[in-house]
Amino acid sequence: MLIESRQVLDSRKKDIDNTTSLISKMKVENACIEKASIVLMIYNMIEGVITVILGEFFSFLIDNNICIDEQSVELKNTILQYYLIDMQKKSNKESLILLSNFRSAKKIQIPQYVEFSKKINLYSGNLDAAEIRSLSKKFNVVYSGSQTDKNLLYIKNIRNKLAHGELKYSEACRDKTEEEIKSYSEIAYSYLLRVIKAFENKYNI
Repeated sequence: MLIESRQVLDSRKKDIDNTTSLISKMKVENACIEKASIVLMIYNMIEGVITVILGEFFSFLIDNNICIDEQSVELKNTILQYYLIDMQKKSNKESLILLSNFRSAKKIQIPQYVEFSKKINLYSGNLDAAEIRSLSKKFNVVYSGSQTDKNLLYIKNIRNKLAHGELKYSEACRDKTEEEIKSYSEIAYSYLLRVIKAFENKYNI
């Protein structure tokens, strides 16, 4: 199991639930600001959990000595991108050694995700259901969709508008009820749990 991913997801969700419970006790203007803050917390939960999933997944591959040559084209190509970046910076001799290794991917060592992410940016502040699904496919992981998945696009858009100063916190979610805010949290939680289970099931983690 992706234990850390599940723990981070549950912890972030608990923080969101505790914060959401305060809305009904606030004055209207403060409640509007709080609702926008919670949507931002939900987005941060999404991005934070996806980062932990990838970190745990890479560690699983390393700890279990997974042979890249025996894996899917999608996974193999994703990992090899890391070394192609290096090849551009090395001498001709070093590049030839890397090219030789590519002929037999069994020789390619899988980097820790923290090192991989320094060279390969798989996402950048724009995670919604479609983007996460595309990201998962890079590791040959697929999962079922749901009608509620579209709500992650709303969460991402509000987050971006707040981050870019296009909306004030007092305006962003003024038209949303406390129940609607709660539903966004539940939808995001359910979606992320689906992603976690998809990685676990695909690779028997």
